[in-house]
Amino acid sequence: MKCFIQKIVEQYNLILYKIKNFFFSHFENETSNEFLYKIKIFLLTATGKKYIKTGKCNACGNCCKNISVKHGNKVIKSLEQFESLQRRFSVYRMFKVMDTSEQGVVFQCIYLDNDTGKCTDYENRPPICRNYPHEIIFKLGGNLSDTCGFSFIPIKSFKKVFTEVENTKCLQFDTPTK
Repeated sequence: MKCFIQKIVEQYNLILYKIKNFFFSHFENETSNEFLYKIKIFLLTATGKKYIKTGKCNACGNCCKNISVKHGNKVIKSLEQFESLQRRFSVYRMFKVMDTSEQGVVFQCIYLDNDTGKCTDYENRPPICRNYPHEIIFKLGGNLSDTCGFSFIPIKSFKKVFTEVENTKCLQFDTPTK
């Protein structure tokens, strides 16, 4: 199911690009930007996204260092598990172990040039790198490094979410009587 959703997101990016080119060639004003923004919000919401990704890569390389890697729904916890995955799945061969912690094994990508912060195999990078950063980072309790050029903006403001939650019946409490 996740793979299907990722394909939808990739297709929406392509469609959005085509729509954007059409509108900019026909309507060079704020209205086209507002319209595109509304389309983007609709598509992100329809695919279950909670954030809009903005910005661009600064080539700091921090996304390629000190990373935890998931297999299925679980973070890789042991060196034995990682070595087994490396034998079975070639994608895991792009990581080298840097450390272990109680959260799991900490990795670095073998293609990271530590001096430049850039990928030495950029054209062949896997989807996890092409689509970085993904909002799953926040769902797992992580965050972007301070030097990252990307940021996430919530689709719904905190105030709107709070108001929606406040208005639900399940959170209404009876006031105590004396």
